[in-house]
Amino acid sequence: MRFELGAGDLERLERLRAAFLAGRGRSPWRDTRDLELYDATFGQRIAWKWAAVLDELAARGIELPAERVLDFGCGTGVAARAWLARPSGSATRALWLHDASSLAREHARGHVAREHPALRIELGLPAEPPDLLLASHVIGELAPMELD
Repeated sequence: MRFELGAGDLERLERLRAAFLAGRGRSPWRDTRDLELYDATFGQRIAWKWAAVLDELAARGIELPAERVLDFGCGTGVAARAWLARPSGSATRALWLHDASSLAREHARGHVAREHPALRIELGLPAEPPDLLLASHVIGELAPMELD
């Protein structure tokens, strides 16, 4: 599937990038288009990084079978989708998507559900600790008071 940039999309991407670099601790997402653009551009870079890490673990014989996975700071669900696309992801029975933005959580759930319709997907934090925690760029996006 080819992704097309429309009028104003480059400005949106510049705004999103500036918001992430500023690390203000608040959600940059204004609407679904922001999430779509992020997923098709900056999110792909994160997916490549996750793929490289997961491939390296597999090459070293490190298996991480995890039935319960939490994607913390899920954004568009890039990390969860990268995890689920790998052989070790086939053991996953339940996925929790947590993000400060309800818009991002719903967007991520939609992506994951389309790719993995039989997977149990929950929004928020699990009641019990997960087997695996996925986190991308979380610390850099926290507000100063959240770092204490």
